[in-house]
This record gives sequence, C-alpha cells and structure tokens, in this order.
Amino acid sequence: MQKENPKIKLVLLSGLAGAGKTSATWAFEASGYYVVEDIPSKMVKDLFALFKAEPERFSRCALVLPLEDVGEAYRLAKKEESFEVTSIGLVCKRDVLLTRYKLTRHIHPYMIRGGYALEEALDIDWRLYESAEDVFDVKIDTSSLSESSLRQRIFSILKEGNKKMLAVSFTSFGYKFGVPLDADTIFDARVLANPYWVKGLSHLTGLDKEVIDFIEADSKTKPFMEATVSYLRSFLPLCEEDGRLYVYVGIGCSGGQHRSTYVASKLYEIFQHEYPCSLYHRELDKVAK
Repeated sequence: MQKENPKIKLVLLSGLAGAGKTSATWAFEASGYYVVEDIPSKMVKDLFALFKAEPERFSRCALVLPLEDVGEAYRLAKKEESFEVTSIGLVCKRDVLLTRYKLTRHIHPYMIRGGYALEEALDIDWRLYESAEDVFDVKIDTSSLSESSLRQRIFSILKEGNKKMLAVSFTSFGYKFGVPLDADTIFDARVLANPYWVKGLSHLTGLDKEVIDFIEADSKTKPFMEATVSYLRSFLPLCEEDGRLYVYVGIGCSGGQHRSTYVASKLYEIFQHEYPCSLYHRELDKVAK
C-alpha cells in the first residue's frame, strides 16, 4: 500500500505596508520555510505546480503577497488538496503607521506607484485591507508589538498550527491605549472594582497576590468570570466547527494593568487544559518598575 504524502504547509502573508511583513518574513525563514516574496499574481499557479511537483523540497512554504492579490491566491490554494493553507494578515493603527513612516523616512509603495501623499497612500492601503480581510485565518495587530514580539507571535502561530487544533490566545489590554484590531471577541473587565484607586495597589498588577485578593473579594467578579467562561465554552467549539485554527480573545480594562491582566490570566489557567493556549499582557511593559 502506497504511503500518502503529508500535505505541504503553505502560509500566505499579506497586510498593510509598514505593518511588519519584513519582520514576519524573517520568522518564517528562521522556522525553515521556503519564502517567496512579491511574486506576480499571474505566476502563482505555476508556483503552486512547482511546490506539488517537489513536495519534499517545498514541504513548508510562505508566500508574501500584496493585498490586491492575496484573495485570489487564497482561493487557488484552498482548491489544492496537497496544501494545508493558513493565511495571515498584518494590520496596524493609522497613527502608528504615520509615525513609523515619518521616523524611518521610508516611502510608502503607493507614493511611488501613484504619486500619492502619505496619508492618501495609507487610505488606499486600508481599503485594500478591508476588501481582503475575510480571507485571513489569522489577523495580527502590530500597533503595540516590537519586532521581536511580532516574530514570537509568528513562531507561536506556526507551532500551534502543527497541532491541528484550535489555538486560543488571551490578551489583556488597556482601553486608553486602544482596542486590539486582531481580537475575535472582547470582554470588558471595567465593570469590576478598580484596584488602581486603592492605596498600596496602584503600582502593582493583576499578577500580584494583593491585587488578586482585592479583585476576588469583589462580589461582581465570580458571576463575571462564570459568564465569561460559559460564553467561551459555547463560542470556541463553534469556531472549531467553522474550521478556524486560531482565536484571539481580548480582555480590556482602563489601563491594562490590573483587572484585565487578572481576568486574562485566569481564563488562560482554565482553558489551557482544553486548548493550546497562549497569554499576552500588552500593557505591562508600560508599567513603571
């Protein structure tokens, strides 16, 4: 009996210009992926044929594509039984992109192609992202991520993808720093008592025992956690049925230091026994040591 060849792992990477595709590409190369960048859309079919012809050489591949081409490439890839396809879209807040371009003095691609001003180029790119957004299995908001953090996020996605199970990422954040654009569902922990206003707790975080004790003494905490866990126990199986590989759960409070950090950590403790899970506290590096 002939042994069936394992599927080729194919990742399609796209996103806003300036959102971190270069850093993400480095992570793919470091993970042993054969990376192809900026291939003309008319050559995608031929490239897929090459991958299928030499599956041992091209067992793990990543294509970096412009937003206008990623949708068609995704549809073609999904038709191929030889491929296990994951699409990743990088997004970033407009004000952060403006700052990045001004600091680095890089030129946006649409400034070169069409002679647009930077803000016009960002608008065009954002419209293209919105038109392609539905094809992304994973969306990563790089607004608050360093290059190293983005690479670690890519490493985590590749690792969890190998398990062929729904992977869940719990992220705490502060509303005053903006809602994460890549969150699939968000819980608002601002309804819980705020330790920030309690003497001796403001400088601590939701990982410290004193803060944990304060939050758990709040009569609203237990029903909030029970309702949140109940919702996720209904929501996550539906995501599995829908064929998703990754779900990002955001938990927010005012500053991302106390309540959201506590809730995200507790949810991670609960669900790590049911799904491959990761935990990220977005704002803790902003807390003065």
